[in-house]
Amino acid sequence: MEVLLIIFFLGFIIAIPAMFIVPVWLLRKRRNKVQIAETGKCEVCGKSALRLKQTRTSGLLIFFQIERIDSYLCLEHAEHVYKEVMSHNLRRGWWSISGILRTPVLIQENMYYFSQLKKNTKESNTEGKQ
Repeated sequence: MEVLLIIFFLGFIIAIPAMFIVPVWLLRKRRNKVQIAETGKCEVCGKSALRLKQTRTSGLLIFFQIERIDSYLCLEHAEHVYKEVMSHNLRRGWWSISGILRTPVLIQENMYYFSQLKKNTKESNTEGKQ
């Protein structure tokens, strides 16, 4: 019995960091940079904008809801959406059995997409000034 508890504990210690490292590696490997850098008009103000993808999660004991946001937003409005989605995920994403496992992955995915949007916005601004 004690051996099983030790094995379970060691497995748990290995699994928790893997939940944070492996998804980011897979995400960076499978995402197409052209897809992230698509340009368009901001849906709020009409300025030139890039595509923003965010995922909002809600958990309630055994149920889990995922809402995907895929829109063209300028950096100002994208930052507002990013903060709102991250706040929602941190408050309400953990409250289900599957939410405990999925929420860290979705938070990392949101962070990755927003960092790519900021990077691509800076690159497009420097290209426009030259």
